[in-house]
Amino acid sequence: MSHMIAYLRVSTQEQADSGLGLQAQEAALRAEAARRGWELTILRDEGASGKNVNPGLREALDRLGAGLADGLVVTKLDRLARSVSHASDIIERAQSQRWNLVMLDLGIDLATPSGEAMAHMLATFAQLERRLIGERTRAALAAKKAQGATLGGRAWRPVW
Repeated sequence: MSHMIAYLRVSTQEQADSGLGLQAQEAALRAEAARRGWELTILRDEGASGKNVNPGLREALDRLGAGLADGLVVTKLDRLARSVSHASDIIERAQSQRWNLVMLDLGIDLATPSGEAMAHMLATFAQLERRLIGERTRAALAAKKAQGATLGGRAWRPVW
């Protein structure tokens, strides 16, 4: 029997107070655990943005890194991370530390060939996203420079 960490997150305090989003996620994760014969530890972040590594997710990643569980399961990619690049970083961590990652909505299960292929596609799009952001930033800076704007400013130096 595999021991999986089920991670649940809602973004707003209103969602946390209603409990509906958390209840729906927990029900889906418990159903999947029953179907697959997993033992679950449930960790949650209530009213927490996905932009950061929140305390519940940090605890899950620490436990997985220490070998205290076999994997992490979430209902949706956006419950795990807000950006493709952040999700890709977690996928890379899972692969390098040899724990499973399951995202029910995308059919990603690193323990299966098709799930691993989906994870690689997600990583490819994360790299594309990083490259496009870099190109847009360089283009914006070049346009400002062409308009005569000073970029960067003076370096701070102590007066003494």
